[in-house]
Amino acid sequence: MRWSNIINEQGSFSSIKNTVNGWIIGGYIITNNQKEAYLLEIGSTGNKIWENTYGREKDEEIIDMIVSNNNIIAIGTSNSNPERQKDLLILKYSREGILIFQDEYGYTSFNENPTSISRDSEGNIYISGYTTTLNEREWKGFILKINKQIENLNSLEVDFFEILSIRALSRVEDIYVDNNKIYLIGYSVESWPDYDIFLRVINSNNILIDQRIYEGKDREIIKSFKILSNGGFIGVGEIIVENQGSFPLIMKTDKDYKIRK
Repeated sequence: MRWSNIINEQGSFSSIKNTVNGWIIGGYIITNNQKEAYLLEIGSTGNKIWENTYGREKDEEIIDMIVSNNNIIAIGTSNSNPERQKDLLILKYSREGILIFQDEYGYTSFNENPTSISRDSEGNIYISGYTTTLNEREWKGFILKINKQIENLNSLEVDFFEILSIRALSRVEDIYVDNNKIYLIGYSVESWPDYDIFLRVINSNNILIDQRIYEGKDREIIKSFKILSNGGFIGVGEIIVENQGSFPLIMKTDKDYKIRK
């Protein structure tokens, strides 16, 4: 059956996850010119099962989420703080869409911009993203690990938060956990405006296993990737060529993370 459905609200969706009988969707809606974090479950025919809206004084939005049989953990941003800068927002819901708790994580010296969330086999949660200075001119990738007890406790316990020193500028765009290896992928800049894709592999204790930078002659940007059965990865993004425009990018590596030419 084919169908389309328009939610009668201003806003945007950024994440969708499968359920047994449908999908859970996250993003934001706009109320009184402010963003409110919005979570929605729909059935296989697009029917609304439940929805939840979370808003405070300024803007909140959901960027990504993970769904289990017991709960939903969503990440996003909030600037409802005295400094009016972006903090990492954590929202935990029951599977029926009831908000159980919310918490924030951030520093007053920069903005936190989460991009992706994943979970290992023990239940520990990993969040990727990037920080920006308050003037938005400098950015660096980050990795954050939340203790698995978030499944049982209504509080946020951070095991580690690291800002990555991958060249002068860097952004982590996606994260994936496989066999207790944590894969971070994004792009970095050594000299403007030369963007190069990087892969960073760590273990659950944030010990570096491998790191690769894929240098090219143009601006290479990666947005999403999947780990292959042989241990390599395939990723998608774009290449920006000066005076020519933007072109789709697909890249694939061997198990040693090398690209064979």
